[in-house]
Amino acid sequence: MTSSPEVQCPYCGGHVPADVTVCPACYEDLSGLARLEFQPAIHYNQALALAREGHLEDARDKLIVSTTLDESFLPAHVLLAKIYARMENWPRANEAVVRALQLAPEDQDVRALATRIDQLATEDQARRLREEAKAAEASQRDASGRGVGVSPALPATRDLARAFALGVAATAALSTIWRWIGGGSRED
Repeated sequence: MTSSPEVQCPYCGGHVPADVTVCPACYEDLSGLARLEFQPAIHYNQALALAREGHLEDARDKLIVSTTLDESFLPAHVLLAKIYARMENWPRANEAVVRALQLAPEDQDVRALATRIDQLATEDQARRLREEAKAAEASQRDASGRGVGVSPALPATRDLARAFALGVAATAALSTIWRWIGGGSRED
């Protein structure tokens, strides 16, 4: 069994076990100092409670404070990555999980989280591209003035049909002009 490390009382200089909040020599309350020491964990626990209640922005803010106070506090980076992922802020989720991987490169849970965030970001990007394509298609249909139930032609097909119609009209016009100036008087 290992003994807990001791700290020095800032008031009397006496030795205080790390798990005690009152100095046994001078009876000063050291809980304020303990609070300062455990501040990153306190903010993390508050963020965890907020996240469970669905208050993602508030949880994110607590985690930012936690990671600022202790840059090496792994649980805060992991939870921050999850919060950003739930908020679909993929660049920030990636930053947080990369920092967690730097702190614990062999941790299989952190590696799995990094893989999952990458997968979700890719799926989200594909979904957004599909939605943008559908919106552009609908906008193009509306702009072309097509009625309901008429399937729109593909843009390339529509352009080809316009060019063909223009070519037919030009040929007819040239034929009329040719006949008008006398080129059509010959027998074929």
